Amino acid sequence: MCGIGGVSTSSPFTEKEATICWRLLDSLQRRGRDAWGYFDGTMVYKEPGAFDESVRYDMLVDDLVGAGTNIFLCHTRMATQGDPEINKNNHPFELMDFVFAHNGVLYYSDPFENEWTIETDSFWMLYWIQREYERLGDVVEAIRAGVSHVSGMYACWLHKRAEKTTYLFRIKNPIMETHYWRGEGMAVFGSDLLSIVDSFAVPRLARRFRFLTPDVKALKPRTIYKLRRGMLEEDGTFEPRHLGVMNLMDFERRQGHLLRYHMPVVSGRGLKN
Repeated sequence: MCGIGGVSTSSPFTEKEATICWRLLDSLQRRGRDAWGYFDGTMVYKEPGAFDESVRYDMLVDDLVGAGTNIFLCHTRMATQGDPEINKNNHPFELMDFVFAHNGVLYYSDPFENEWTIETDSFWMLYWIQREYERLGDVVEAIRAGVSHVSGMYACWLHKRAEKTTYLFRIKNPIMETHYWRGEGMAVFGSDLLSIVDSFAVPRLARRFRFLTPDVKALKPRTIYKLRRGMLEEDGTFEPRHLGVMNLMDFERRQGHLLRYHMPVVSGRGLKN
């Protein structure tokens, strides 16, 4: 169980938007403290350990404002496959056209030559999307074809550098129920409702009353969303590969029972994700 999140605006971040990014990443640590990382539209930064134990914890807001960016995409990791102390195993991953992060566990991938020696199962998804993009030349079609090469549970963000566009997609699973808030010139998404409520610093008492909290919705499963310059819109659908019983049995033989990686997270208003 990892955490993914992001903020997109129509203009470069001020200190206000950069602080929303900081709170979002800080909140997502509930979902994993083995590693953390982010993409600011130009560069990827990631490191092992918890965000609030990093020397960059107090620098992120200034770094984002200084970068003049209007996009922030982040990840917090609870490691399953791939040693988080080896930083190339941590998210976000970069491969040619794309930057990528994943919440969940992949059990199976069609075989490929892993010349990057990245141990993390999440990289399988990025590899196949990139391969299919080279063949098809369209991001949505590449996602549709790419997911057919892997099976498992996932909610993902995928950024296409040349287009300066982020794509969000997830399967139907309560732990993958990525949430979003959309306002004038800004969109925020996170792995659970609480991460978005935290990002806006909603007072604890106000969280008990829906009309005092942001209007947060869940992304539809099997739907591909496009996020750019603060605009979030649906951009197609996809069909996940069927999870074979043999794939799951092989995963549990190698990694242990699946549920140990996906304990429910208690979020705002007593809900569970």
